[in-house]
Amino acid sequence: MRIGIPRTLWYYTCGPFWRQFFSEIGAEVVLSPFTTRSVLDDGVAACVSKACLPIKVFFGHLKALAGRVDYPSSWVCLTWSGTAVWNCRLCWKCGWTAARTGFA
Repeated sequence: MRIGIPRTLWYYTCGPFWRQFFSEIGAEVVLSPFTTRSVLDDGVAACVSKACLPIKVFFGHLKALAGRVDYPSSWVCLTWSGTAVWNCRLCWKCGWTAARTGFA
């Protein structure tokens, strides 16, 4: 099984954890390429115009992983809520970022 981890948004921060986790259970981990103009252009083409730049870059990273992995990891990144996971009282996210797990 090949799991894709995009190098963007919280996946960039959580990436080492998930890479180790999936490797330990026997999955092959595939990272998206570093963000380039090409990745951005692909994301802009695949996304609605009203989305912010980070979401467009996220779409570009998903497109870069398409066909290379069995599962993109947009569904595995932890969602934080107040103090529940990250012990952060001021954590928030925009609607686009909150909905990113459904994009893949």
